Amino acid sequence: MRVLVVCGGESSEHSVSLCTAKAVIEAIDPTHEVILVGITKEGKHILLPAVGEWELTESPELEDNDLEIFWPLGGGDLAYFEHRELIPIGEIDVCLPLLHGDNGEDGSIQGLLQLCHIPYVGNGIAASAIAMDKQLTKDVLRQAGIPVCDEVVVKHNQFLDNPEGTTEQILESIEFPVVVKPAKSGSSVGVTVAEDQTSLVRGLIQAFEQDTKVLIEPRLIGRELEIAVVENLAGEPETSVAGEIVLGGGGIYDYNAKYLSDAATLKVPAELSEAELNQMKSLASKAFTALGCQGLARVDFFLADQGWFLSEVNTMPGFTPISMYPKLWGESGVEYPELVARLIELAIR
Repeated sequence: MRVLVVCGGESSEHSVSLCTAKAVIEAIDPTHEVILVGITKEGKHILLPAVGEWELTESPELEDNDLEIFWPLGGGDLAYFEHRELIPIGEIDVCLPLLHGDNGEDGSIQGLLQLCHIPYVGNGIAASAIAMDKQLTKDVLRQAGIPVCDEVVVKHNQFLDNPEGTTEQILESIEFPVVVKPAKSGSSVGVTVAEDQTSLVRGLIQAFEQDTKVLIEPRLIGRELEIAVVENLAGEPETSVAGEIVLGGGGIYDYNAKYLSDAATLKVPAELSEAELNQMKSLASKAFTALGCQGLARVDFFLADQGWFLSEVNTMPGFTPISMYPKLWGESGVEYPELVARLIELAIR
């Protein structure tokens, strides 16, 4: 079987995607033929002859190698250009679009693959696009009766045209401390905690570097918990054990804590009562269904004194060896290579 792996991308999670691809390729059945396509940070799609020595601590980035991919719109052979000559690769049986963030996880690459009639692992266009936008996700989850925290939404033009007036309006609607986050960014890039007006404005400016829409939410005090979801062959969601993120020093689970430091400890499985775990599993499955998810997702929660709050549904969770998604399934009895094989089988089915 010819398996296409797509990695890199234009988003701030470019390096995470490369390391995910490296780990997944090492786990793919060696009888399959793997074709590796990378997307540079400038958005060029190129053939990668081999996996790089990608380590997340070194923040790897792809460089253009002039082997530009030619996508088979309407179906047919994938190909690439070399010295202006079009060289066919062949038809693709299945694709793993291991991209995070804008122009990847948001439904963009899924739309391209559908136009090329290439089966792919994971969520479709609609679920990917909705889950990428935290405001739209909350709207869908609220309609499904799933608890989410309140938010104030600020758009870039609104802030750009009248920063002082917009800030005053926000201050009338919130109580500090708050979390400021881009509506469409992953790996907690651009997320900050604001304790006062100065840090609020600083957080807004930082978040607007990632997106044109920003959410301001109350900072919930409680436990950060995550659970992994994968479909079975009947199309029903199955859930893993739960994991907990334990942060030292009262910080937040941002990009640095996730990938570049030892500020966070992942406890798998999380210490939960049977009733708490069952409630978490039920909410995760309900959210997966409400958003129209397919294949896989990681669902993130806060367990506060007020109860459960769903914070995010990640439709292409990180798959690096240190990522929570494979750790959760490993603890649930599904090892990394088996998980990859199952996702490929689901895509083809």
